[in-house]
Amino acid sequence: PTCIGQKHRPVVGFAGFHGAQALYRPNCGATTCEINSPRNSIIIEPNLPVIEGKEISMKGKFFPVKNGVKVKEIEDYLKSTSGYKKLMTTPESFHKIKETFEQVGENIYNYFMLFDECHKIINDARFRTSITGILEDFFKCKERSLISASPFSSEDIELFKQQNFSICNTKLEKRYKKDITVISTNNTVQVLKNILSKNTSREYFIFLNSIDTSLQLIEKLGIKNESNIYCSGDEHNKNKLYRNGLFFKQCRRISLFGRL
Repeated sequence: PTCIGQKHRPVVGFAGFHGAQALYRPNCGATTCEINSPRNSIIIEPNLPVIEGKEISMKGKFFPVKNGVKVKEIEDYLKSTSGYKKLMTTPESFHKIKETFEQVGENIYNYFMLFDECHKIINDARFRTSITGILEDFFKCKERSLISASPFSSEDIELFKQQNFSICNTKLEKRYKKDITVISTNNTVQVLKNILSKNTSREYFIFLNSIDTSLQLIEKLGIKNESNIYCSGDEHNKNKLYRNGLFFKQCRRISLFGRL
């Protein structure tokens, strides 16, 4: 790969690349570059909101495969597209693409496969079997790449080497960092209560890795009428939100993000 710029221009060229790439900052244009690259490709995104965001910013440049999309629709796209074919999906919907390729008699492994935010493979493996199930097909592709803005650990790099992967570290033209405030406490609820009470007109976004913790915070802080919870749409989460009356449509002041 070649680094050719900062945000708003393609950052990474994946042509002929077989490996893992550390991007060092999010939203730098790596997936956009692949969408615009001159070849057929399948891009795996761990979460649906990323695909929906790309649909808005790059409308018509790829075919999104998600909930509600039928195999026949994918087949129609493959047959009607004369140029390079671009498919974007989540691990949960990848099976539709595979089924379509089998029906039309096209070799899916001739497509370049890009797995975005590949650190999710490890982070989400315990509760998303689909995210690891796709790896067998990923490694059968003739050309493939893993990318992430989260740093690779030494263990990750060793596994990549076992797969004969090259490691590419994208170098930024200028240093990218933002100041954060770190608060050490043994009473998270009280600290959060103090923060929320300082400015009652401000919107707050809280990121947690547990729906149960989110529900407990909402109850302890008494902020149910001000809060929304955003999480994955599996039945387990839906039932929890339904039981707690947390299916909201309107925007609220406090947003808690669980596993998406």
